[in-house]
This record gives sequence, C-alpha cells and structure tokens, in this order.
Amino acid sequence: MTLLRASRAASVKGRWPSYSDMKPINIEWIGEIPSHWATSKLGARCSVKARLGWKGLKASEYVDDGYILLSTPNIKSNAIDFTNVNYITESRYRESPEIMLEIDDVLIAKDGSTLGISNVIRGLPRPATVNSSIAVIRSRGGLDPLFLNYFFSSSYFQSVIEQMKDGMGVPHLFQADLRKFSLIKPPMEEQRSISTFLDRETAKIDALIAKKQRLIELIEEKRTALINHAVTKGVDPGILMKESGIDSLGQIPRDWELLSVRRFATSVEQGWSPVAEDRQAEDEEWAVIKLSAIHKGHFRSSEHKALPKELIPERRYEIRDGDFLITRSNTPDLVGDVCVVGFPRSRLMLCDLVYRVQVDEERIDKRFLSYSMLSQFGRHQITVEARGSSQSMVKIAQSHVRSLMIVAPRKQEQQSIVRFLDESTGRIDRLVSKVGDGIEKLHEYRTALISAAVTGKIDVRGEAPDEPEELS
Repeated sequence: MTLLRASRAASVKGRWPSYSDMKPINIEWIGEIPSHWATSKLGARCSVKARLGWKGLKASEYVDDGYILLSTPNIKSNAIDFTNVNYITESRYRESPEIMLEIDDVLIAKDGSTLGISNVIRGLPRPATVNSSIAVIRSRGGLDPLFLNYFFSSSYFQSVIEQMKDGMGVPHLFQADLRKFSLIKPPMEEQRSISTFLDRETAKIDALIAKKQRLIELIEEKRTALINHAVTKGVDPGILMKESGIDSLGQIPRDWELLSVRRFATSVEQGWSPVAEDRQAEDEEWAVIKLSAIHKGHFRSSEHKALPKELIPERRYEIRDGDFLITRSNTPDLVGDVCVVGFPRSRLMLCDLVYRVQVDEERIDKRFLSYSMLSQFGRHQITVEARGSSQSMVKIAQSHVRSLMIVAPRKQEQQSIVRFLDESTGRIDRLVSKVGDGIEKLHEYRTALISAAVTGKIDVRGEAPDEPEELS
C-alpha cells in the first residue's frame, strides 16, 4: 500500500468507529476481520458464468433493435449504460441461457486493460446478455449482490487483480480463477447495512468528483477560447481588422494572411509500425512513442513502449528536439492532437499513427502552428474532415494535414503571441492540475472507504457523517 493510500485509509478509520473484537485471517492485504464475520471462496457462494467464445457471432449479425448485448464499456461507469449498446436477435440471446441477465447479477470484466472492473444489475430495461469479455456472477444465497460489487471495488480485490496482470501478456480472468477468490462474508443484515452506507457515502463523493470534473471542463473551454482569440485575432485590442471570407473565422487582423499548411510545410512524414513490448524501455534501449505522448501541445517522452533488443530501427524515424508532431489516428476528440517536441529521450521512434511535419522556419514558428491547431478554428478543421470505419477511431490523411489553414502574422509577432500563450496557458494548466489532484484524492478516499467497510476495518452500523470533507 502506498503512503498516499495509507493516509486515506487512516483518514477513513478516524471518522467511523471500529469493531471491538477482531480475529486474524490468512488473506493477504486484509489481516483481520470482525470476529463474527466469516470467509469463503467465491465459487462456494456464487455461480460464475461466461460466454464460451462467440459461437460464431459476428458484428455483421448485430441488429438495429433486439436483445441487449453488453460489453465492457457499458459497465465502466457507476450505472450500467443500457443505451449505447449492440443488439442481437432472440435466437442468439436464447442460445446461452446461463448468461441471460437477471436483476442482482454482478458483472465483472475478465479481459484486457479493464480487467476487474465490476457493476451490478439494479434494473433491466429489456432482456440482455453479455459478450465474451464479461463474467456473470450470481449469488446462490447468503451474499448481497451490492455488497459483492463493492467488495470487487476494494483495494484487496484490485491488488489481487494487479498482481495477476503483472504475470500475463494479455490479462485474462478465467472462470476457475474467479471461483477461487477469497471472500469476506459478514452476516446478511450487516452486508445490507454496509451496501446502504456505501451507496449513500459514495454518491456524495461522486457528486463532488462530478463538480470538479465540470470545473475542469469549464477551465479547458476558457483555455481553448483564449488560444483561439490569440491566434486568429491577436493580442493587441486596437489592431485593425478585415473580413477573412470564412464564416467560422470572421474577422482577422488586417496585416495577417490565411495560409494552408502546404504553403509552408516542406514534408509530412508518417512514422513506423514495429512490434513493441508492453513496457517502458531501459536507458539504452530503443522505444516507440504511444499516441498518449502527444497531449494538448505537450510532449511526454515517458509515454512509449520498448522495442525488442534484437530489432534494429531505421534512424530516420528517430524523434528529435523541435519536431512538430500531429496524431493521424485516434478518437474523434483526440485525432489531430499536436505538440512540438522538447528534449526527448534518445532512441525514441515515431510511430505510424503520428505524422512529423517539417516547416519553413523562416516563415512559421512551430509553437505558433501548434497553438493554431489547438484553437477552435484549428480543431474544427481537423474533426470535420476526419474519417473512420467506427465512431471510436478516426483518421486524417496527409492531404488533409496539408489543406489545414492558419491565420499567420509576421514571425516576430507569432513569437510574441507564443510567449503570451505560454504564460497564460501555463497558469490555466496549473489550475487544472490542482483540481485534478483533488479528484484523484477523492477517488483514493472513495476506494479507501469501500475497502474499510467491506473488510471490517470500520463499523458502519450506526449513523454516518452527513458530508465527505474536502481532501487536501
């Protein structure tokens, strides 16, 4: 347990009473539980079912309206999303009766990066089932499904999941693995008291988190508007204006000009697609960047994957200080994200989902170009022409990049605007970081509260505090 998590756990224990009589148990990370609680294995108390492959089911068989097929994204939020789902026919639904969902079923992701996230069926808008990435856990009696779902969210369960992930190439939970999981089992009445308590207290915490997340959205909107004004109108309120001829742009400074990227780009180069390992590289190893290395104008060298030691990369793909990068494939809100590279680690390669754009630096400051692409005007041009075979991933072509427009003053004025935006957005970014830290602390506190309640470290049978305190 990290020091931060330990401090959150201590904060939780200090606000609610403890049980007076405890007993040790042989379960790592838990240590002891109230003396009247029991332990068990998940398989002894619940059935664990999952879809055995797809039985030939293909995406082409999805129908416009029918029986709900839940996938992992549908169970990631606090409430199960029954709206943004795929539908299957009645025959496909009924061929797997063991996973026809019922109220109080607990669902758990058993594949990939979301391994271990869970949710509980509190209501069914229509008949539903799950795809092969989700296991269905159904109590045989003696276990409250809400308590079980909270138990799956505890530090204990998630620590076991993380330990399992470390030993796997592609993380996967088999049904046999789930059946072997150790459970803590309070008396049923006490389980329900804990579930009711956690429903109430986590709802308060979630409301605070949502409030802070909305604040970040508002701050980010202000940041984008600030950038947009600076790169399309300038920072001098008395500057003379002219009509741009573009409705979405309106007026621009009289001495500025509209330029397409092709007028100052000397090349647009796509990166490389090597087979990489799912780990960070050692100092002397070669690595390839992830898409997450490029984030709203910032470059993050640590976002990379190591290349196999026997692989000899082409040096022309190595990332250099001052490179202008733009993502060519991503989700609709992230495609076309840009940055200017600053002080990259050595032996770092450009991936094939990113373009490197070389520009005439006598004419265009790369940082000004970066801010221009992050502006409302730039983002609109990028997203309106992005194309993809699904709503989750879209692409932009090299020709699209070359056709993008910016509004450019003389280079000296570009550099002046860059200095203004560096200072202004720096203040905004620090504020966003501070609010983000507050969200992280609330998430830590939420997990600590759940963990303490379901493992008997606090006694919540009495009255609870009305509101969670702000965490510093």
